[in-house]
Amino acid sequence: MSKIIHRLALVLTVGTAILQFLTIAAGQDIEASISFDAAKPNLVHVEGKFIWPSGVKPSLNLSFVTEYAGIKGLGDRISNVELKAPDGKPVSYLTVRPGDYLASGDFVSWSYTMDLTPPKDPTAAAHVSWESQGRGILFLNDLLPEPDDRAGAIIHIAGEPLGTRRFGNKSTGVTGLRLELAVLDQRALYETSSKKSALTLSLSGEWKFSQTTAFSVGREILDSYETSFGKLSAGGTFVQIIPYPVDVSVGNYEADTRDSTITIISSDMPFESQSKQRLAEILRHEMFHLWFPNGVNLKGQYDWFYEGFAIYEAEKLGVSMGQIRFDDLLSTVERGLVIDRVQGRRQSLMDAGKDRFDGAGQYMYARGMLVAFLCDVAMLDASKGKQGIDDLLRDLYQKHRPPAPEADAEKTVLDALRSHKELQTIVDLYILGSGVIDPGPFMKASGLEWTTGTTWLKVSAKPSSRQKTILEKLGYNSWRKLLQK
Repeated sequence: MSKIIHRLALVLTVGTAILQFLTIAAGQDIEASISFDAAKPNLVHVEGKFIWPSGVKPSLNLSFVTEYAGIKGLGDRISNVELKAPDGKPVSYLTVRPGDYLASGDFVSWSYTMDLTPPKDPTAAAHVSWESQGRGILFLNDLLPEPDDRAGAIIHIAGEPLGTRRFGNKSTGVTGLRLELAVLDQRALYETSSKKSALTLSLSGEWKFSQTTAFSVGREILDSYETSFGKLSAGGTFVQIIPYPVDVSVGNYEADTRDSTITIISSDMPFESQSKQRLAEILRHEMFHLWFPNGVNLKGQYDWFYEGFAIYEAEKLGVSMGQIRFDDLLSTVERGLVIDRVQGRRQSLMDAGKDRFDGAGQYMYARGMLVAFLCDVAMLDASKGKQGIDDLLRDLYQKHRPPAPEADAEKTVLDALRSHKELQTIVDLYILGSGVIDPGPFMKASGLEWTTGTTWLKVSAKPSSRQKTILEKLGYNSWRKLLQK
C-alpha cells in the first residue's frame, strides 16, 4: 500500500454528506456513493468506479474483505453485484466465493447491495460495518472493494436517514484508505487541545459517566503516554463511545484503534464508579495502540509484541495514575502465569501471534504481557533502576515514527530487544521459544515472592534497597502514597 500524506475534509449539504480524501502524492483511485434504503436502513447500496493510473491495466477482480479480526463470512453480506464496461455495457462475472468476483472482461464501474444488520456475535461490533436503529459504523475497508493499491478516494453518502455523521480524524497516512471509517449518529461531541496532542471525544447513548468525565479520563491517559513515549505524529486523536447494537450483559466491551481513531462499543456497568473504571481500563489499552502499532512505520504482523505490551503498559500506567491498585497489577501477572502454565498446545509467542484468531488469542495476550513484565524487570535490574521497558518503547517509537522509512516489524522489534544483553535470554526462551515461563529470577530481582504451583504473588516483607528501587519503578510506592492521602 502506498504511503500517502493526506487530510480529511467533511462537507455537509442538504441530503448529502461528502467525505473527500485529498492527496498530495497521487490522484484518486476510487470514487463511490453510498445510499441507505429508507425502508430498510440496514441495507446500503454502493456504486462507484476505479480510476486506474495511466498505463495500468485494470484488474478483472472485484474483491472485498471477507474476514477481519477473526470475523468470518463478511462476503455473505453482499448481493446484487453489477459490473460495467467503459462504454456502460454490463460485464458478466463468476462468483469465485461470496465477496470475490471474476469479470469476463474489463470493467471500470460497479454496484452492489450490502446488508449491515449487526452480526449476532457481539465481538464484531467494533470491527466491521453495521447499522441499527439510527446508529452505526461504516468501516471503509469492509464496505468498499479492494483495489491493489489505494491512493485516495471520494465517497458520497446520499440521504440522511440516520442523523449527523462524524468522521474519524486522519493523521500521517501511514495507513491508507483501508483504515478510514465514518460513524453515524454522534450526538455529543467534546474536544480540546493542550500543549500535547488534540483530543476529540464523542459519546452516543446513555452512560453512568458524564461526557466531561470521559473526556477528562482520556485526556489524562493520552498526556501520560505522550510523556512516556513522545508526542504523537497524528494531528489529533478521536475517541467514539457507542452502545452495543445487540443485547449483551453488563460489563462487556469491544474496542478497535485504527490510525488515530478509537472506537469503543460497550455495555455499561451497574454503578458509576465501575463505569468510569472500565472506561479508563479500555482507554489505557487502546491509547497505547496510537503509538504501537499505529504510530510507527513498521510492516508485518507483530501482534505478539504490541498486544501483550499494551496490557502490561496499561496496568502499570493505571497504578501510577491511581486508577487501579498495585495488587491489581500483580493479579494480572498471576493470571498470565496460570494461563501460560496450563497451555496445552505449547507455542512460541511469535507463533501464537500468527494463530491469534485461530484459538491462540488468550495465550498470546497472556504470554506477551508476561514477556513485557520480564523485560521491564530485567532492564531495571541491569540498570539499577535507571532504565526500563518504557525507555525501549520510546526509542523504538522515535526511530520509526513517520517520516522514517518503512521497516520490517519483527526484525526491528527483535533487534531492539536483543540490543539489551539482559533481554536476549527472554527473546530466545519465551518469544522464539515455547517453554513455560519461569518467573523466579525476575521475582527475586524485583522484590516479589512467588511459589511454584501457587498463584499467590506478593511483595517481599523486607526488600533490599535495589529491590525497592525496582518496586518503585513498577509503581508500588505510587500506590502506597495514594493510600496515605
